[in-house]
Amino acid sequence: MIIRVFRAKVVPGAEAEFTRKLREVSARLLDAQEGVLGYFAGSPTETTPDEFVMISLWRDVEAVRAFAGDDWGQAVMPDDDYVPILREFFTHHYQAITHRMVSTWPQARDNSEAGDR
Repeated sequence: MIIRVFRAKVVPGAEAEFTRKLREVSARLLDAQEGVLGYFAGSPTETTPDEFVMISLWRDVEAVRAFAGDDWGQAVMPDDDYVPILREFFTHHYQAITHRMVSTWPQARDNSEAGDR
């Protein structure tokens, strides 16, 4: 299993727009990909006041490559509207060593309001 971590710092004032894009564009793109085992999008907190994250879990490197292309270490921008609102972004990959899926985690596919729970 491959863990793909995309971190992004947005320009001031673009937080709501980027949140919307994560929910409406990025999440739907990942939903359509073969080999995605799951994903989590996160918004800023007190310790990371201007940074968002999208963590996706992939079956294997081949699934990531099918999504991102041969240069799969780079970020995938679903549309050109992302670039103007980003100050900087990083994409990292990790080979999973171990994992545990907690069965009490909400199972809803459309959990766009999960941050409100």
